[in-house]
Amino acid sequence: DVERKAGDTDAQLKDDGVAMLKLYDGQIGAKIQPERVEAEGSLQITAGQAGTFKLVVKVDLRTRAGVIIDYKTTKKRKPEGEALWDTQLTAEQLVEERAKRPAKRLEMHVIGRQKRGPFLQVLQSPIRTAEQKQDVLQSFAEVATAIRAGIFPKTDQIQQTCSWCGFRKLCRPEYARWQAQQKADKAEEE
Repeated sequence: DVERKAGDTDAQLKDDGVAMLKLYDGQIGAKIQPERVEAEGSLQITAGQAGTFKLVVKVDLRTRAGVIIDYKTTKKRKPEGEALWDTQLTAEQLVEERAKRPAKRLEMHVIGRQKRGPFLQVLQSPIRTAEQKQDVLQSFAEVATAIRAGIFPKTDQIQQTCSWCGFRKLCRPEYARWQAQQKADKAEEE
């Protein structure tokens, strides 16, 4: 997905998207030897009194060398340590391990679009430790328990997460109102 900016034409979006793909393919894509692409897996997670639930995870890409790659598109560069704590990469590693395909390394491939053109970041991480994986599973179990109980507490997550979270109207109604106002103001400017 390429985000539309004020004044963008369909042709400009297409050109920028093509430029991003060419950059990625020229620097990285041609060297990757995929083993699995967009493979779906699931985890059974026990959530105390809430019972068990199934978490469906889509692994963007797994190479023949055992590297799990998660793709991100963005307009801003990610912090260098982002791959070290990214929950999606942890979930992808867990799914692969449960399927008896342990990973050797985790990577986040970030493709972005800025005024000065496309950019590419490859952020690497060693595989997660048993403690890191348990922390993520515990977090998933807590969320599932709260959702099943109809409780949507505010989280300590950064506001950026709220911009795409489907529960923001329940857990952060003031943020949802603010975000809606920002979109309305932007639409009036255009």
